[in-house]
Amino acid sequence: MSTLLDRRAFVTGAAVGIGRATAVLLAERGAHVIAVDRADEVTAVGGLSDRIEPVVADLSDRDALEMLCRRLSNSPATDVLVNCAATYPPAGGFLAAGIDDWEHLLRVNVVAMGMLSRAAAEGLRSEGRPGAIVNVDSVQESLPVPGFGLYVTSKGAVNAATGALAVELGEFGIRVNSVSPGVVNTPSIRKTMGGVWGETSPPPTLLGRAGSPEEIAEVVAFLASDEASYMTGAVVPVDGGRRLSRRYDPLAGPHEPDE
Repeated sequence: MSTLLDRRAFVTGAAVGIGRATAVLLAERGAHVIAVDRADEVTAVGGLSDRIEPVVADLSDRDALEMLCRRLSNSPATDVLVNCAATYPPAGGFLAAGIDDWEHLLRVNVVAMGMLSRAAAEGLRSEGRPGAIVNVDSVQESLPVPGFGLYVTSKGAVNAATGALAVELGEFGIRVNSVSPGVVNTPSIRKTMGGVWGETSPPPTLLGRAGSPEEIAEVVAFLASDEASYMTGAVVPVDGGRRLSRRYDPLAGPHEPDE
């Protein structure tokens, strides 16, 4: 089991789903975790462990993002940054999206990831310490679902940024990797895909089921730990074999997510 005793960790999107499970697991492994989310529910996550400090902040807000960046770049440096926060596009995909939709989604899913990664790297470099950045992209980057074009585009950018950051930060001992989840049983998936995958139409994975946030968090914790000390620039699929599956996918046809 990977340990993160007394490491300082920073997790975005920590109120629910994968982000919440990751914040809790890192704390259980000994890390001191700053759990960030725009939703007030993140305060409940802070109540689960005295090692978790909740912070309510909206990554789409420039002032809030700059505040978080200052916190990351200040001493003592953050050892582990997990960029998990993401937002979904409005119904209708590319054809329905306006410039405001694009700007909001890219601010949260891409710009915040880049700026927080820069701030974390600056803090570590100034102290001459190694560290780990773990991004969360998506199986949709290679298997896009109709109606989610903006989200897919943003996750493709996260995938590309993982490699670019790894190239730039390797000389400082800062590792950058990404997990690529498939169908995971999270509130956002239940909201956008609810009723599409049921008992008669299981998720089209080789394992025939959706994953849990805790299963994704285990891989994130591994990539953040010293056990993954020779891994950087990797994108790790955690998708139940979704990329290889030939099972029927009820989402293969036109589908618009719920509002």
